[in-house]
Amino acid sequence: MSQQPVNPIELANGITLSPEEQRKLSWTGDHSAEWFSRLPGLILDWCERWKITLDSERPAINFNLVLFGVSEELGPVAIKTSPPHREVTAEIEAVRLSQGPGVVRLFESDPDVAYMIQERVIPGIMLRQHIDSGDIDDVQATTIAATCMKRFWSPAPHNDKLITLREWFKALYEHRDLHQGDGRIPTACIDLAVHHADHLLATEQDRVTVHGDLNPGNILRNQKGGWTIIDPKGLAAERGYEIGQWMLNPYGLHTWPNLVEVLDTRLDLLSTQLELDRYRLWQWSVAHSMLSECWTVAGDAVDAEGLHCVEILDALCQLPEARRDSELRGGR
Repeated sequence: MSQQPVNPIELANGITLSPEEQRKLSWTGDHSAEWFSRLPGLILDWCERWKITLDSERPAINFNLVLFGVSEELGPVAIKTSPPHREVTAEIEAVRLSQGPGVVRLFESDPDVAYMIQERVIPGIMLRQHIDSGDIDDVQATTIAATCMKRFWSPAPHNDKLITLREWFKALYEHRDLHQGDGRIPTACIDLAVHHADHLLATEQDRVTVHGDLNPGNILRNQKGGWTIIDPKGLAAERGYEIGQWMLNPYGLHTWPNLVEVLDTRLDLLSTQLELDRYRLWQWSVAHSMLSECWTVAGDAVDAEGLHCVEILDALCQLPEARRDSELRGGR
């Protein structure tokens, strides 16, 4: 067990990491203490190398430390770093492989130190904010997401830097084996997700580099009026898996009164625009919904409103694909 941080850490430009913020960054576990001791010097080195003046502003910490600044050579930049971890390596690899229009520009990175210097997307307004304000409706947002997916996908290399779906889905199988019907997620929901995950993983089609967390918070408005993708998880996976996270978002989707209709329309749009089989997309949505719920339960983040993804799964099971699935399984 890693030692809990007790003292603030002073970084450049008057930025301080409180013990609580350090704990949030310590999710990677054992080796974070050494990384924290090196962090002030590392940041100074990166800033000197690229002539970066850091802003005092920084986003709230959510698994990563992000610092904004301006480089004399590069313009507005964001330094993103966290203690070295498998997922950090995968993210760096995914951003590197997917460089091109619509993907955040990567200037420098080092997976061993776990940092990236990227462009800072300006104005950087999240697609989620446009949805919340009503400026963009769900059909428009899903169309934007489909375009972003296609821009991000690139051939997956034959190395171990990206995360495979079999690795990713371990949480689903571990939850099933650990709880054996006694967990917080209904057994029937887990069983259904496992059934489809078994089939999909056994028949996984051509792998590409997928984002893995493409939601309206990771698509930002850029200076040209288009959209830029940020913060991938970095998976080597079948294209169809990409829609899973979109089908669970934005936050609060489970409360929408027309949820079944929304999910139905999304599947139609995504199937058409991505040229992928709608039934298989539905299967990925079912499997991912419970994988996401397993992550939530494992992190003890279930709030008073309950299991949101279970409610979305219930809506997915009211679509025509659920009837087809029942017929294929002999009505069981």
